[in-house]
Amino acid sequence: MISTLSIRRVMLTVAVSVLGVLVPYLEYSPTHIFNPDWPGHAKLHDVWQLLTNSAFAAAAVFMAWTRQDLRLAARLGLVAPVAFLVSYFTMDLYGGSMVNSDGTEHRFGSVNASLVMMLMVSAVLSYLAIADGNAAERGRER
Repeated sequence: MISTLSIRRVMLTVAVSVLGVLVPYLEYSPTHIFNPDWPGHAKLHDVWQLLTNSAFAAAAVFMAWTRQDLRLAARLGLVAPVAFLVSYFTMDLYGGSMVNSDGTEHRFGSVNASLVMMLMVSAVLSYLAIADGNAAERGRER
């Protein structure tokens, strides 16, 4: 039988994989890293952000699979999606946009797809960041 801890570890791994694998894959494109209209400095910041997020994700996965308590790993995993959400909700202050340089915007219905994705990742990681996963495991050991 699969333990509660294993299920939580898989949940955390999938959630942070969005940040550490899926997002870099999507940004390795002509609309982002290879966008000829972007200044080199903006491209550097994009690659830096992707590598930083991937490092946070890798560290969170490592912690999740080497510790019994996932709360710290989940909190580390929350750094990137929370930063995205703050950036998203304050983009009017600095002239940000979710519309790509080619005029496209990825949406789920009428909502930006990245927003939906980061809200889902944040919800999973927030749950794992506060849930006491050890309680179920301790009860099983008795």
